[in-house]
Amino acid sequence: MKKITNLLIIALCFIWPIILQGQVTTYPHTSDFEGSMGDWQNVLGDNGDWGIINKATPSSGTGPSAAQSGAWYVFTETSNNTTWGGQIWLECQYDFTNVTGANLDFWYHMYSSNGGGNGPGILSLDVFDGGGWNYDVFRDELTNADAWKNAIVDLSQFDGRPNVILSWTVWVESTGWQCDIALDNIVVDGGGGGGPTLCATLPYEQDFELGT
Repeated sequence: MKKITNLLIIALCFIWPIILQGQVTTYPHTSDFEGSMGDWQNVLGDNGDWGIINKATPSSGTGPSAAQSGAWYVFTETSNNTTWGGQIWLECQYDFTNVTGANLDFWYHMYSSNGGGNGPGILSLDVFDGGGWNYDVFRDELTNADAWKNAIVDLSQFDGRPNVILSWTVWVESTGWQCDIALDNIVVDGGGGGGPTLCATLPYEQDFELGT
């Protein structure tokens, strides 16, 4: 299981703000991965990395052929057998101090033409609330379809927390070269936040496909 002992939790409470690029404080926070990972970070201690791509994933019979919208998306590449039977993590840190009704809206893709031991694996979301981990706030171990799928997750139990970490985990099969799970257009939103209201209607999403 991810990822830490009780003593390590205490230490990481102090060092995580340094490891990550910084807390997100303005909402809605949209990650469309158009040319960069944005505020999301690969973290140490897992068995592989997430990366961005603007075409089909390298492995055949798995992964999307294109982004859910725009050109780029973030994905796991599991052709390397060092990822097999392991986990691959992706994290972003948020300040929910002034947030009410926090929620997560995202698109994901998990597909294996072979199925079984080759994929598609499992996608889960764990949430660190400042004191400990809440495992499997979202979890999908059943989907196997060559299509993007939308999900909305209620995060309101973490309202008011100043140090919230959203942590995706891909669980890779024991011979999981078809576990190229992908994410796109991740929107974290709430009724408040660390910045001014940006538009009249929430949630508001902008992927800048047509310019500023």
